[in-house]
This record gives sequence, C-alpha cells and structure tokens, in this order.
Amino acid sequence: MHMDSRGRLLALIHQDFERGDFRRAKDRLRAVLAAYPTFAPALDLLGQIYYQHSDYRNAGICWSRAGRWDSAMLDATEHVLRAGRRALLRQDSDAVRCCLYAYAGSSPPDCVREQLRALQSAYYRLGDKQSKLTKLACAPISGPCLMAVLGIGTAIFGAGWGWFALVASVAAAATFFVLLAAGWSYLRASQLFRESAIRLTHWMSARDFISQS
Repeated sequence: MHMDSRGRLLALIHQDFERGDFRRAKDRLRAVLAAYPTFAPALDLLGQIYYQHSDYRNAGICWSRAGRWDSAMLDATEHVLRAGRRALLRQDSDAVRCCLYAYAGSSPPDCVREQLRALQSAYYRLGDKQSKLTKLACAPISGPCLMAVLGIGTAIFGAGWGWFALVASVAAAATFFVLLAAGWSYLRASQLFRESAIRLTHWMSARDFISQS
C-alpha cells in the first residue's frame, strides 16, 4: 500500500467519521494497519472509535502504540487501571494481564508508569499465590500415591507387610511435613498478595485521577 493509497483511505475514513459509519471506518483502518501496523494516523483514528464506544482498553492499545498521551488517553488509561484493580481484587489474573498488556512496549509518562508498575507487582504476587495454592492442593495426593505404589510393590515382591507398614509410616510423615511446608508457603504468599493489593488500592485512591496528578 503506497502513501497515496493510505492518504486516500484516510480521507474516506474521515468521511465515514462524518457520516457516523464507524463500522466501515474500523474495517478500513484495520486494512491499513494490517499492512502498516505502526502507522500512527490510523492508530489514532482507530483509538478514537474505541474511545467513543467506551472500549478503553483497545483505545489504550492503539494510542499507546501511536505515542499519544493527551487528556483523552489519560482518561482511557484511568479506566483501564481501575478495571485492572477491580480484577485484582477478584483475583482474576487473566483480566489483570489483559489490562497490563494494553501498555506493553509503550513509553507512558511517569504518573502512568508508576501505577502500571504497582499493578504489575500486585499481579506477580497474585500469580505466586495461585501457584502456591496449586502446590498445596497437590501435596495431600503424594502420600496416598506413594503408599499405593509401595503396596503394589509389596504384593508383587513379597517384601512383607511389616516393611510396607514402616515405609508407609515414613511416607505419611513426609507427606505431613510437605503439606505443612506448602501450607506455610501459601499463607505467606497470601499475606504478600494482600499487602500489595492494599498498597495498590491506597496508592491509586490517593492519585485517583491520573490527569490531575
């Protein structure tokens, strides 16, 4: 697509804007961006369409890639960060990741960068907590599985039930300590996540309006 073709398409897109035909404008903009993903005028116009329809995350994606950080972009960012905070409190890691992804590779101003870092830190704490919960859930399974294997081995090789009882006792004790360690690790991760979520909530509440910070 040559520069003249892009210029003609942008002129048609502006006409679509004037007629209120945002669906056609969006299709044309996507066609331009498919060939030129970093074409700033197309990113800017597509971001405007998303913003007018309250799709703040996609607006933020387009405008951040276009390097636009005016009042409209800051307003969209504020909505995205609030959504990320709500998702964090719901412990919805996928939704938080989507909010953070909207600004991947961008160069936001300091007021936005600080909030993104705070949200990212809390997101990592949430991931650690969820990982520890998975380990805690799997810990009780290890003992019965080990004892079942030992029981089968005892039956096959005729090692004697006395030997099996001894080893099973050791396996049960080991499982208890593994469960204890996994439980402590999970509680610690939960505490760290809770502290990071509280800090994020207080910090963002103190600077609730990015455009005024």
